[in-house]
Amino acid sequence: MIRKVADLIAGELHRWFRLTVTETGSSVPVLAALLDPRFKDLDFLSSAKCHKAEEA
Repeated sequence: MIRKVADLIAGELHRWFRLTVTETGSSVPVLAALLDPRFKDLDFLSSAKCHKAEEA
């Protein structure tokens, strides 16, 4: 049950934040998540996109 909820949330994050776009690292929602201490690990991003967000 918890895994289903986590998968649903991950799917919604991908849909709303458009995480498949190459400019993801510089998108406003991703930068906001980077600054929010609750999401400091950015587990919903690949490592390359995480580094790009940190550089932006």
